[in-house]
Amino acid sequence: MATMQISWAVPRVGRSARGAVLAQMLELCVREQLRAVSYDAGVAGSAVALGSSTSGFELSAYGYSQRLETLLATMLDNVVDLEQGFKGIKRFKEQKSRLLRALADAAKQAPNAYAAQVSQHLTRRTHWLPEQLLAALKPLKMADLANFGKAITRDDRTSVEGLVLGNLDAARAEKMLSAASSTLVAAPLAFGERPRQGVVDLQQQALVLPVAHPNTDEPNSAVQLALQFGRLGPRQAATAELLSDMLGQPFFNELRTHQQLGYIVGSGLSSAQVTRTRAQARAQAWTQARART
Repeated sequence: MATMQISWAVPRVGRSARGAVLAQMLELCVREQLRAVSYDAGVAGSAVALGSSTSGFELSAYGYSQRLETLLATMLDNVVDLEQGFKGIKRFKEQKSRLLRALADAAKQAPNAYAAQVSQHLTRRTHWLPEQLLAALKPLKMADLANFGKAITRDDRTSVEGLVLGNLDAARAEKMLSAASSTLVAAPLAFGERPRQGVVDLQQQALVLPVAHPNTDEPNSAVQLALQFGRLGPRQAATAELLSDMLGQPFFNELRTHQQLGYIVGSGLSSAQVTRTRAQARAQAWTQARART
């Protein structure tokens, strides 16, 4: 058995909400197009998958090493040759409808989840809120998706990286990566030009930003408290992970159990019994007290 993971860097995906939502639609349509292949592969103990991200796409194939090349080739063919005509348009409309519902429902998510999402949006170089993706998705047609697929496989500068694990020798692994590159990459993208996620530098400032929940009927509130460490080396990163694990339970025990400030304490704090300002003050007081110990 072996598995191959391929990262396909596509700058067009992260440049706009439209690029991001087109990538999601391509992912969904290709998945549906591959449904029969995926089922047969699953029965045989194999699997293929395609996912989109802010930097492009992630492709993977898993199964018996002698069939891995065939599985990968099938997935690559479906990515670059998106079915159109009656079946393709029908599939596009179905997947668009599902994604529209999912993005519209995001406005109803719990305050703690929305606060975490807004925090990501404000501190990451590339991040799109559901309402931005929804606005970009509504006018899309099948022709837009077809043109997007052609642009990223025939015109754009992109790049692929691969990781192979399992019972597969170096020659076959290189052959598979070469096949992926020749199929997906029209023109090579330099290493320094590959899309990378960036994080804002808060410069040790204490910033407070109140944000209204998109659902005006939502009675609860939430606080997302972010403490920025800056760049960490491996030892510092491991220490930060350990510190996070150590503080998680005491934080929950104090604010949720003793002070009963909210229903969810951890990555977010959602409360129907206290105002956002009070919950925020208690969370800050707790972290400051731990910093002094």
